[in-house]
Amino acid sequence: MIEAALAGIALAYVWGNRVLPHLAEGRLIACMEDWIVPEDWLYIYYPTRKHMTAGLGAIVEMLRA
Repeated sequence: MIEAALAGIALAYVWGNRVLPHLAEGRLIACMEDWIVPEDWLYIYYPTRKHMTAGLGAIVEMLRA
């Protein structure tokens, strides 16, 4: 999405820290800031805990930490 915005193809709705260098260098500009609600949380959706794989369980625990 960032590459598309840099190429002038589209707007990109991405986490702010991912575009900070581009904003600082003037390659991108922020727009529609009044319409964007700050997001504090990271969500992960997965099937039930009953059938969770070991790999997914490790990722969930890492994200919780």
